[in-house]
Amino acid sequence: MLRTGKLRPSRWLTRASAAACCLALTAGSARPAGAAAPREGERIVSTPYVVFGYNDLGMHCMNAHFSEIMVLPPFNTLHAQVIRRGTDLNTLIVPASGWTLDAAWAINDVGQIVGTGQKKGFPRAYLLLPISPGDMNCDGAVNVLDINPFVPALIDPAGYAAQYPTCALLNGDVNGDGDVNVLDINPLVALLAGG
Repeated sequence: MLRTGKLRPSRWLTRASAAACCLALTAGSARPAGAAAPREGERIVSTPYVVFGYNDLGMHCMNAHFSEIMVLPPFNTLHAQVIRRGTDLNTLIVPASGWTLDAAWAINDVGQIVGTGQKKGFPRAYLLLPISPGDMNCDGAVNVLDINPFVPALIDPAGYAAQYPTCALLNGDVNGDGDVNVLDINPLVALLAGG
């Protein structure tokens, strides 16, 4: 569950080279001998993922059926986005937050998502930060190196935000009650102990 408009650590979007992505899809789309050729628009791969192409300028580079890659302008690097279908970000935020997320426009390499929505009925832009309970230094692991950053998160949230600008303060909400406070100390110790 997302808390206060923040994301959990799972990645919704990963970047890969277009060639590797196309190879993976081609390998997975073989039809049995004697099967009819696919019709235009028919899904030939049964997968919960959607693949889009984009270039270094952030331009989408696929036609409407995703059957041809188009690169404009020439001589730029092509990338692929792999997106898992069927996840509505609204199901991952706290209902009492007052937010309704209408569109997600972009995601960066650290998993932050930007988009537009409504907060209590008024149009707003949003920035969702990945949440990883206990990972206070945002190195991707919960370990003893997270103890020192936890202290300023607990007693000086503004200082923590200044020192770790790409980390979500709610990484310190280890017990999941929506606040970073002394009640998160024992759950953090349990995480560090492997529990």
